[in-house]
Amino acid sequence: MNFKKHLSKHDAFVVLELINDSLSCSHEDDLARLKLRLRDLMPPGASAAPGDKRVEVILELITPHLNKAREQVLHVNRRNKIALSPKEREILGWMKDGKNTLDMSVLLGITERTVKFHISNIMKKLDAMSRTHAVALAIEKGLLINRATIP
Repeated sequence: MNFKKHLSKHDAFVVLELINDSLSCSHEDDLARLKLRLRDLMPPGASAAPGDKRVEVILELITPHLNKAREQVLHVNRRNKIALSPKEREILGWMKDGKNTLDMSVLLGITERTVKFHISNIMKKLDAMSRTHAVALAIEKGLLINRATIP
């Protein structure tokens, strides 16, 4: 769709501002502000009724970015709700250091089965596909504790 035909320069500028602001959404309040600004862009009584090309163009341009902003907010909310136990964090640290199940069981003084149990919980909580993926996700989410590595 040719947006130049249906949007004024001011509309295009506001849409670009909304898209830019959507890139930095990290909280539900940010998303709500974006929606209010989009509503302000619409003329009074405007609807997305078929035939209103201006509204259709604005929605076509901004919708993917609002969806991305929503995903970012949901991701931040999910990340903040992940609660690993102290033992899971410790095992995750050993996983990061490349220790295998046997190594971790000896270092921690627990059975291999217990180490596997904790690793399983870690992977479920992080929604990870592998141990390596779990470590990568934990690093991304800032969940790893800093500690001295034991050789």
